[in-house]
Amino acid sequence: MRIADVEQHTGISRHTVRYYERIGLLSAPPRSANNYRQYSAACLTRLRFIRDAQEMGFSLEEIRQIVALQADGQITCADGALLIWQKRQQIAERLAQLTRLDSFLATEQERLVHSAREHGYPLAAELLPAAEDSLR
Repeated sequence: MRIADVEQHTGISRHTVRYYERIGLLSAPPRSANNYRQYSAACLTRLRFIRDAQEMGFSLEEIRQIVALQADGQITCADGALLIWQKRQQIAERLAQLTRLDSFLATEQERLVHSAREHGYPLAAELLPAAEDSLR
């Protein structure tokens, strides 16, 4: 199938597909007699894997490592479990950072609302609870 078909089936742009080829995440496909790239079902599977892995938070470098292990037949279930555990550790660290940031921002917001009320800016102070409700 041609690159336009790949784009339609995967939702991945032709520019991104070519980028993945350039950085080695995807092997360059064979070309037809008229010099069009001809992508296989295996290419579609690989592209979907790359897309899904990115959505789960894996970087392109991490995906490249996984793809290299898969290509060499060296990845085991234990390797996969370890990679997932490592990613979960990174996510837990990021969640902790975001929780600390949210706590800091909540404290700062309370301070600013209090200051706005003290200085006679009721409009600003009244708008904030409505904005908070929209975040929930």
